Amino acid sequence: MIIKTGKTVIERTLPQARRQMLDLMALRQEKIHLLGKLQGGVLNTLETVAKAETAFARLKSANLLVPADYPGLLKRVNETPADRWGQYYRYSWEETASGVVYSNIDYDGPFGTFSLSENVTPYNDDFVDRRDFDIVKRQEADADTLVTIRRQALIKSIASYIALHTAGQSSTGKDVLLAFLKNGSEPKDVRIAAKRNLQARGLISEAEAFQHEYKIASPEEKPRIVESWPAHLPFLPDRYVPIFPLGHSGYKSIVLSKVKDRDDLGVALRKIDEYTRQQAGRGCLDYDRVYYSLLDSNGRELAHDLILASHQFKSFGLCGTSGMPTAQQILTFFRAPGALAAIENKEKHDYHDLAFLYNALRFGDSTLGAGKNSRTIANALRRLKARAVSEPKILVLGFSSIYSLENIGAILSLVGFKNASLVALDISSSPLEKARTHFGQTIFGFPIEYVKGDALSLPFDSESFDLVATHLFMTHIADQHKDRVVAEAERVLKPGRELIDEEIVVPPETDRERYKWFYATLADYFPGTAEQKTRVEKYMVEIGSYPVFYPYVSKNSLAANFNRHGLEAHLGDKDDRPLYAGIYADLYQIIARKI
Repeated sequence: MIIKTGKTVIERTLPQARRQMLDLMALRQEKIHLLGKLQGGVLNTLETVAKAETAFARLKSANLLVPADYPGLLKRVNETPADRWGQYYRYSWEETASGVVYSNIDYDGPFGTFSLSENVTPYNDDFVDRRDFDIVKRQEADADTLVTIRRQALIKSIASYIALHTAGQSSTGKDVLLAFLKNGSEPKDVRIAAKRNLQARGLISEAEAFQHEYKIASPEEKPRIVESWPAHLPFLPDRYVPIFPLGHSGYKSIVLSKVKDRDDLGVALRKIDEYTRQQAGRGCLDYDRVYYSLLDSNGRELAHDLILASHQFKSFGLCGTSGMPTAQQILTFFRAPGALAAIENKEKHDYHDLAFLYNALRFGDSTLGAGKNSRTIANALRRLKARAVSEPKILVLGFSSIYSLENIGAILSLVGFKNASLVALDISSSPLEKARTHFGQTIFGFPIEYVKGDALSLPFDSESFDLVATHLFMTHIADQHKDRVVAEAERVLKPGRELIDEEIVVPPETDRERYKWFYATLADYFPGTAEQKTRVEKYMVEIGSYPVFYPYVSKNSLAANFNRHGLEAHLGDKDDRPLYAGIYADLYQIIARKI
């Protein structure tokens, strides 16, 4: 019975198999026939191109194409079309001492009938009347243009189809998929398929996929990509682009409000530079107050304009241009002398007085818009916006300079926050008093609270801050206390929020005595006399000699310090800092997210 049932099944399935085989053979013959219509050499008329379009549509709808067909199909369809006009011409010629001369050209084709003679060539200026010939040639060219446009559209459609299916194949190599993803001329659906394939197979991370997409996006597409950038990813594209007028931040602009482009900016910066130097020449720089700015009522607004502009232009791309100061150079011009005077007017200066001078000299590199730390902070704030955090509360931990606070206020404004609050904490009274005198109760319109406290035991409730920002702070924490400081920062952060930092890794073989002379080179930035530069050099050596320098000695130890306390640390944007001959330190941007 079972055998009989089996025979019955076999007898029943044989006709089905036979029909399937016949169908497959028919499809194979149809495929060969259709591929023949896609031969590039014959695609020289609208009729043959139309037949090829129909054939390709059938190949797609019947799923007759397989990856093995792709290379040959592209090669065939890209063949140079055969000349279709030569068949309508008849030539007769004779050999002469000077070469071949056409004696007669007869044309009988779709554009009429005519005959040229009298021993002339249509390409010779001696030809008496070539009007009929020229008209026909223009008509041929116009007809060929229409065919070429339609043929190129078909070729592009075939190439897109192949690219899309190749991008979606699990067997397609990573290099091929990346080529699709990075090629801005590929259709959008091809790039999306390549990105999904790469991600599904774990060949690239989500962040890398977004970065590739952003790089090839058009200027119109980039804002959309940025707005859709997942908030959990560590990096965002750099959006430090000119934003004018600067009055959008709520501050009155002296000379920058009318700036529309790079040329306008150059004119504005020259005006600011001239104005600042005039004030200095009149003795109108305030060396006695901590504010270190211009005495007249324009001083604060001018500083705000320069700070906002420096962020928007990332040093403006104007460094090295003859006669073109950067905003950082102008700020250094009127702030560094005040910082030097503040040190020398005190009976006994402290570390923070020296730090003010250091930051005034290193303004563009360490704390203002050109620095990578500013970009890292800006991206962290943009991630908060993406998470619909409209009123972030930010802890600035252990600031050594009022300029660090000023920088964060500027970034908050430029990123577009209307409501945010800052808390500045330091264990010393000196920077808190200076900041309170300098800013009052707001920075760029954002309220700020000054707190004297110890980072080893932060006086704040758990999960009370949306962002903790610091800069080269852990470098000044003794090794035995680093874990406790990180644990406290993690405690006060809300879940999923971030600690942003920049830290230095110094090789363990570094000679501290030689390293302190690195600071001495900063005196070259001081905008004063040779005698003043010598005094500044002495103070910079002094700050380099302070026994409050405990840098990390490896990237692994730096990352581990954050990771073992519930923070997922990402170290990136490494910069090399020369310390002395043959010895370099590494500066890392740190994004540490609370898990």
